[in-house]
Amino acid sequence: MSGITVAIAAMAFSVAAPGAKAAPTGQCLEAMQFIKHQMDAGVELASYSRDEIQWALRNNNAQTCEPVPNILSQRMRGEPVTIPHHVRMNCHIAFDYLLNESEEGSGFLTDDDREWGKEYYEAAENGEMCPKVPASIALRARGHDIENQEMKKILAVAMDQADDGEAALEIAMAYFNGTLVAKDAQKGMGYLVAAMEKGSPQAQYEMGMIVASGKTSDMKPIEGIAYLERAASGGIVPAMMTLGVINMDGMYGAKKDQAAATKYFGMAAERGDINALIIYADRLFRGQGVRADTKQAIELIRTAAIAGEPAAMTSLASFMLREKNTDLLTNEGEVWYWLDKARAAGNPVAIEFYAEKAGELEALYKRVKFPPPTVTVCPRVLNCDVYYYNNGRNSQKICSEGPSWRACRTVPAS
Repeated sequence: MSGITVAIAAMAFSVAAPGAKAAPTGQCLEAMQFIKHQMDAGVELASYSRDEIQWALRNNNAQTCEPVPNILSQRMRGEPVTIPHHVRMNCHIAFDYLLNESEEGSGFLTDDDREWGKEYYEAAENGEMCPKVPASIALRARGHDIENQEMKKILAVAMDQADDGEAALEIAMAYFNGTLVAKDAQKGMGYLVAAMEKGSPQAQYEMGMIVASGKTSDMKPIEGIAYLERAASGGIVPAMMTLGVINMDGMYGAKKDQAAATKYFGMAAERGDINALIIYADRLFRGQGVRADTKQAIELIRTAAIAGEPAAMTSLASFMLREKNTDLLTNEGEVWYWLDKARAAGNPVAIEFYAEKAGELEALYKRVKFPPPTVTVCPRVLNCDVYYYNNGRNSQKICSEGPSWRACRTVPAS
């Protein structure tokens, strides 16, 4: 058991022990006891966020208790939680963390850390499965990427036995791009297939793009679409955007399907992609592949405009000018306001329009009232996809957090 795990365990025990001095009460006590029960049940400490663990350490035996973190409250209610900046912990990330710490001489490495590093080397040299990552290292290494290129050769050896799709994908791209050794497309393809088999939806996307671009001799470009669809089902936004374009334009031998195109752009927009939102709003305004809803399209594009996207500013002005129910005598100030902001931001369409209408606009600006400053408040929501792989024999839940454009509210700036 690592040092930090022992500390948390001792903390949890002291909470439950009768007569503990200055023991917390109420929700604080419930949260402490919840952590203890979770640990007794075998829940890994590394599954908790940094905020939860630091809160537990700070508030153990404190006379006053800080508010319980929202993520811990969610966990206590049995709701699904997503840990910010928590990437899948695996062997190669943990070892790279130790490598960088030792090179920087930061002094944070313990004897247990160094012992695990030795076990890692031995496993790599013998082609054996990577030793289990201690919770203390997992907590510190969370979110850390490989930076030392020379270590990747050793990391690749242990990765084969680590059952880690993301590690396999990283090595695949290294071979494709020549960042690991000399470029070797055959080895890259082997690792890419392994990554797909081990559950990486991003690997499905990379394979789809390789096939669709005609870089494989044994598959036709249209066959890449199936890989892209599987990637989209795993929450990969670039795959959704690519499928939107493919269905919109009928690329790679596929038939045009405007409804499918709009669906994929909408999926990407729901996951927070602002470019997808602009495209989706335009199709919603025009009724391309979806029933037209000009009012909702204007509201959606307005959120992107307020967020500072020049193309959205131009689109918003265009929507308002084309909307039959728009009262230009009332709204022309907002129309020209957004065009002016888009021009100042370098949008070529707005710049060209201004060059043609400079005289009229100068006169107009002397009499219109500009809208008051506003801000857009968009709640962040969790989007989860159940991703099936290995011919449907395995599945995993993949979640990502992003702004909910449909639920945004425009309010006056304070």
